[in-house]
Amino acid sequence: MLRIFFLSVFFFLHTIYADFDYSVENTNFTIAQETFAPIENKDYIYNYDRLRFRGDYIQGNYFATLIADGVNYLGHEYINSVSYTYVKGQEADTPFKTQTSYHNYGEGEVYAKLYRLYGGYEDGKNRVVLGLQNITMGVGRIWMPSNLFNPINS
Repeated sequence: MLRIFFLSVFFFLHTIYADFDYSVENTNFTIAQETFAPIENKDYIYNYDRLRFRGDYIQGNYFATLIADGVNYLGHEYINSVSYTYVKGQEADTPFKTQTSYHNYGEGEVYAKLYRLYGGYEDGKNRVVLGLQNITMGVGRIWMPSNLFNPINS
């Protein structure tokens, strides 16, 4: 009941006090993955589905942004593989938990995570931002693989 109250405040309070824009997008891929690890050498076909919510709040010179993801992996063999165990072991290096626990429903697993949450102040000369952000450290492509936090699978 408390969750419903906070969600209703989050979605409806903006109509009175400030500009609030939000969007929801769905990304869905069916992936064929081949592993060559010494532990396992197997092919997997699975479905990756991400539902992303983005909310932007602006009042005067102050702003806030929230980006949250709901992620679903569908494929019984893949979620029971060693490769997926490594994926599940990745955690954000933050002082607070940004991801829910994985929920296994037989053929797949689902979880939710906080991708970005930041706010700040901006005027004509200054911009101050504080919060959980995704900081890129390069492009992450084959020719410049320096993005350690968001690598692109070559």
